[in-house]
Parts: sequence; structure tokens; C-alpha cells
Amino acid sequence: MSEAGGFIEAGKTPTVKRPPRRLGPWTIGTWLQWAWWIGLVLFIFHDGVPTWLVVVVGSIAALLAVAFVGGLAWRGATPEMQRPVRVVAAAIHRTLSAGGTPLGAKVRGWTVGVFAAGLLLSPLDYSGLDFIPSGWRLSPMVVATAAVWLGLIWFWKSSRPDRAAEVGFGRAVAGVVAGVLLAASVLATQRTSHFECTQRIQTRDGSECVGDYVPAPGPDAFEVLLLAGLAATAFWVAASAALWAAETES
Repeated sequence: MSEAGGFIEAGKTPTVKRPPRRLGPWTIGTWLQWAWWIGLVLFIFHDGVPTWLVVVVGSIAALLAVAFVGGLAWRGATPEMQRPVRVVAAAIHRTLSAGGTPLGAKVRGWTVGVFAAGLLLSPLDYSGLDFIPSGWRLSPMVVATAAVWLGLIWFWKSSRPDRAAEVGFGRAVAGVVAGVLLAASVLATQRTSHFECTQRIQTRDGSECVGDYVPAPGPDAFEVLLLAGLAATAFWVAASAALWAAETES
């Protein structure tokens, strides 16, 4: 017999009606996350596919292939063969576990992702890395990103922040990102020239430059608008009390 007083037929699982999903601030935040990544993809591809992206995609594909083969080997292994691997995995998990709340893990992930995107897209001078083979030019970025990730884990373990402190940290990171993107947008408007492709052809996935890149007067309007839009998004994340309140209550 159900709580509502009705009878449940034997062998059948009672169905529970879920309340309709409302359009809350965190739902809008999820849409903004998609807009963030779509904006980054457009920024990367609007001048063609860079070499570093090919390297990253190839590395991810190789990692997935190794994980798939390793999963098949793991399922075929005996418990005695799996025991040493489980011990090592548990030790690594204890070392890399930062603790805190799920919100803290989300804030750390976003911080590392934004840092990695900043390294990839910022106009830094890598001329001092000529001694590194061309296929390994991304290794300093990977090391720096891993250092930030481990540093955040150490900070969480040593300070043990509560949920309110994690919210404050996340809003501070979003505010810094908003300021950097806004400054980059303002600097982009002051450029006297930018490069444009002389001829493009339509492809199945968009367009491809088949001509030459020549200087064009004035700033790149696409870059200015994209940076300004990303800055506005980051500022909204930093300033929206309802967004963080919804995440705190979840």
C-alpha cells in the first residue's frame, strides 16, 4: 500500500512524479558554460586549425585508446593481479584528494581550465623555448597547468575551506578572469592592424583559408567582441549572488 493510501500491484515498482524543472540561475550558468567553450572553439578555429590543437587531440585519442585496451585487460585479470594496482590507486587517490565539498572540486576544475586556456590563447613569447623539440613545445604548458592543479590541492588540504570560503574563492577567480578579459578586449580595440585571409572556400565543416594572410587596417572586430562577451560572462559569474546561492543550496 502506498503512502497516498492506494494499492500497488504486486511485482510493479511505484512511479514517483518529479516536479517540473524550473529555470533557475544555475541552469543559466550551465548555458553560459556551453557558451564559454563554444566561444573558445570559435576563437581557435576562425583562423584555421593550429598545430598544437592537432597534438592535443591526437594525445587525447591515444589516451582513450590506451584506456580502452587497459580496461579490457583489467576485466580479464584475476583478483590477485588486480590487488597491487588497487593499492597503488588508493595511495594516489589519498595523495591527490583535496577534500572539501563538490563545489570546491568544481571551482578547482574551472580554475585549472581557465589557466590552461589562458596559456594556450595568450600572446606570450615562446622564443626562449627553441631548445625544446617541436613536438614537445606544449610540455611547459602541461607542467605549469599540472603545477597549478597540485597547488590548489595542497591549498585545499592545508586551509580546509568551508563552503562559504569556496564560494569566495570561486567568485574571486571569476572576477580576476573578467578583469583580464576586459583589459584584453580594450587593448584589442587599440590595434592599428590585424591579419585577414585573402581568399576562403566553403567546406563541409565551415570555411578554410586558401589564400594568404595579409595586414588589414583596424582591430579585429571578432576578437574584440568575443573577449568582451567572455569578460561579461565572467563578471556575471563573479557578481551573481543568486548563482552561488543556488549552488550552495544544491
